[in-house]
Amino acid sequence: MSSDLSHVVDFDLARGSVSAMGAERAVLVPVEALYDLVSAAEPEAVVSVARGIGQSMGERLAARFGGIAGVRGASLDAIINAVALEFSVAGLGVFGIERWGKAMVLVVEHAPRIGGGFIASLLEGALSTASQTEVSCMVLAAGPVQRILVANRDAIDRVRTFMAEGTSWADALSRLQARVGV
Repeated sequence: MSSDLSHVVDFDLARGSVSAMGAERAVLVPVEALYDLVSAAEPEAVVSVARGIGQSMGERLAARFGGIAGVRGASLDAIINAVALEFSVAGLGVFGIERWGKAMVLVVEHAPRIGGGFIASLLEGALSTASQTEVSCMVLAAGPVQRILVANRDAIDRVRTFMAEGTSWADALSRLQARVGV
């Protein structure tokens, strides 16, 4: 992965445009406006917009690693660092990872409060596009620190069921691993 951060965001004042890594035009949007849009939209629309933004991030991630093969061959730390860069540049917070046994939980601190599972859907789009493997994400904990489980659809459905029964997210992850050896 390239560590060159020049031209991560370019401001072309003569044309009145902003681009992300020179690849595509971007628009700076106040968080409040995005929150209003997400609050008023149907859940399917929120997922679609968030995944679309994530797909653009995933394309940039793949380019940074020299393509899908580079992403698949990269270490987890390298991928997390690249996603963290995308999140920081987009103003989406500070990104990290926690391991809960074999479960991977992505942690986002200082994320804008957008709601609607926006960040989880964005991550699905980014990780799925960058790896060309379908990835599912679900919000485990919201608030100043968001915790988002990254797993396959079956594991996500099981954790969602456990939590609907009143199990805490930490206990749901433990139950998932004890039950299926995730």
